Amino acid sequence: MDKEYLTIKELADLAGVSTQSVYKLLKSKLADYETTVNGKRMIRSAALKEVYGKVDPEETTKDTQDVTTEKQLIAILQEQLKAKDQQIAQLQDIVKAEQSFRYAAEQRIALLEARSEDPKEEPIESMKVDSEVESHSVTQETEDAGTQLDPPPTTGFFHRLKSFLGRRS
Repeated sequence: MDKEYLTIKELADLAGVSTQSVYKLLKSKLADYETTVNGKRMIRSAALKEVYGKVDPEETTKDTQDVTTEKQLIAILQEQLKAKDQQIAQLQDIVKAEQSFRYAAEQRIALLEARSEDPKEEPIESMKVDSEVESHSVTQETEDAGTQLDPPPTTGFFHRLKSFLGRRS
């Protein structure tokens, strides 16, 4: 230990207690360690270990440095967590978009299969949709994930009714 004697303030700081606490202990436990140096009340540094259980001031300083290093490390890790959270959010958006496109593709495939079974249906070229309508339908389809889309009718209601009644007879 560099210093043989410590002031009351220094002892309190190193022990992690208030100066008032040190003054209270001067009457009992610290009485044997008290001395006067150049007109000041001083306490032998051995009291730090024997009364407060602290080994030496350098160790206390190391502890303080460790705490500041840990705080800096925590700040760095928190920044990294924020960056990772942003990356996760972006990846989730990409996955949602991919799922909605996949859903739209499955709907188109189902529609094509239905049309291939019924040759009277409209040709495939009529399925072309401009990008604005497609993006709107994709978002609408993802919101109504459980509903199945019916192909648009190729003829009017009465025409279909007439053909249906004609087939029955």
